[in-house]
Amino acid sequence: MKHLKLIVSTGLLLLVLGCAEPGRNAEVGTSDSVDESVDVQDASNDVRSILDQAESAYAAAKAKNHAWVITGRLLTSASEALEAGNEAAAMVEAKRALFTAQASVTQANKEETAWRGRVPK
Repeated sequence: MKHLKLIVSTGLLLLVLGCAEPGRNAEVGTSDSVDESVDVQDASNDVRSILDQAESAYAAAKAKNHAWVITGRLLTSASEALEAGNEAAAMVEAKRALFTAQASVTQANKEETAWRGRVPK
């Protein structure tokens, strides 16, 4: 359990750091504002795609009776941020939700056999 917490926290840290876009010009009113609106639409589609993957992985974890509560909260937060038009926050939350959903499925798969080693003989 100790190692899992370390892995999850390290992964979340890397996700947060990986979401930063160094050198991106975020000025409003530049001449390429039309291109930025296309990027926003693409970003929205990317967020929706990641959110769909996370929801699918969360459903798989639920099917194994091993879903994490935090994943449900992250999915809700990502959906709300996307509906509010905040694609950056939605992307961060969607990636976190995907990571935790996949981690819960991985943990469920390992627990299918690992529990036998913890049963007194």
